[in-house]
Amino acid sequence: MVRLAILSLATLFCAATAAHAQLAEGVYTGSYKGSAENSAGTVRLALTRNGETWGANFTFTAAGREVKCKTVTIDVNGDRVKFACAWEFDGYSFETTSDAAAASRGKLESKYRTVAKPDGSKIDEGVWTATLESK
Repeated sequence: MVRLAILSLATLFCAATAAHAQLAEGVYTGSYKGSAENSAGTVRLALTRNGETWGANFTFTAAGREVKCKTVTIDVNGDRVKFACAWEFDGYSFETTSDAAAASRGKLESKYRTVAKPDGSKIDEGVWTATLESK
């Protein structure tokens, strides 16, 4: 009886773990919408993993132009990835922080916040969603 109870608990734990969305490395593409006027476009996040070390390459479009970001920090914990990236646009410097979670297998949902550098004044905040591209 005790073995059956332990086996049942182990089965439930495995099923719950399998159902929980996990963060996967790969290229995610999607769109964003912010609170600032005309703040919308596409996003691309390439997540890489080398052992326990994660990397992120984030790009987005603004005013029809592709903006490449330099990852400043990245923290991956289970189904979440938090990162900050620095970028420039028309001679001004900015930093965007994102807090993304695996909403379902192969899909990320994130809140973001962009500030001007170096004073930290808020420029925009919003959400982005992206789906893992098939290999």
